[in-house]
Amino acid sequence: MCPIKVLAGSLKGRILKFPENPDITRPIMARVKKSLFDIISMYFTQKNINFLDIFSGTGQIGIEALSRGAEFATFVEKDKTMAECIKSNLLKCKVETKSNVINMDAFDFLEIYSNSKGFFDIIFLGPPYPINISNDLLNLLDKNNILGKDGIIILQHSKHEITLDKTKNFIKFRTKIYGDTVLDFFKQID
Repeated sequence: MCPIKVLAGSLKGRILKFPENPDITRPIMARVKKSLFDIISMYFTQKNINFLDIFSGTGQIGIEALSRGAEFATFVEKDKTMAECIKSNLLKCKVETKSNVINMDAFDFLEIYSNSKGFFDIIFLGPPYPINISNDLLNLLDKNNILGKDGIIILQHSKHEITLDKTKNFIKFRTKIYGDTVLDFFKQID
């Protein structure tokens, strides 16, 4: 497996730790990560971003966000080995004070933190393939509304999973396809 590197920003070139068991997580491809951050780069120039990375794996998406100027990143990862891997990567990159790793199921996290209305500016969801839970996640986010006023939700999923175009509060405004990987971008409905 290719090393996972931070692509840009203050941590550019840092190599992130990856567990020896590749069955635990499916890292996002470098070209997909680059495209993702090219698309959302304007958000990092507007204000201090509070970033939420759910199904964090190695933490590479949240760490990339920190490298590009996010004020704070919260990582939610159910697997204990991967949560420890994220902590190790944060220490290695010296950004542990700008982050929080929560070793918890994503659905439990979203239920518990439902009182944090408008707290996160960017929410990245990368649930495991081929489990079709994306729409359930979107509906739960719609219900608890932890996304900030001008924030966005990015949903990574398999092209074989059909996702919602709209919920009560969110609407899909962009889709990018990279082989089997799809990135859907949602914003709040005005």
